[in-house]
Amino acid sequence: MIPWVGVVGGIGAGKSALCRIWAGLGVPTLDLDELGRLLWDEPEVRKALSALFPEAVRNGRLDRKAVARLAFAARKRLRALEAVLHPRIWEEAARWRARAQGAYAAVEASALLESGAEAKMDAVVAV
Repeated sequence: MIPWVGVVGGIGAGKSALCRIWAGLGVPTLDLDELGRLLWDEPEVRKALSALFPEAVRNGRLDRKAVARLAFAARKRLRALEAVLHPRIWEEAARWRARAQGAYAAVEASALLESGAEAKMDAVVAV
C-alpha cells in the first residue's frame, strides 16, 4: 500500500499550494476536506445530518452553512457531525489509497492533527 504523507497547516499556510506542486510532479493527492464536502451529497449522510441538525433543514434541504454554525457553536454537536462524516471520509480515503500509485501520496486535511488522524499517516509535513 502506498505511504501517506499528511499535509497540515493553518488557514492560508500553503497546504493546497504544496499539494498542487506535488500533483504537478505526479504525486497522487487527496484533499480530505473536499472529500468531506462531496460526501454531504450522499443520501445516508444527508439523512443522518438532518436528524442531528433539524433546525438546519430549509425547504427540505440541508443548509451546510447553518450546520457549520450550529456545530461550531457547541463541541458536542461538532463531535456528532464528525461521528457521521469522519468514518465515511476514511472509508473513501482507503478506497482511493488502494488505487493510488507512486512512491507516496499527499493527504491534505485542515484538522488532521486535531482529530488524531495523524496516526493514519506514515509521515506528516507541516506547512
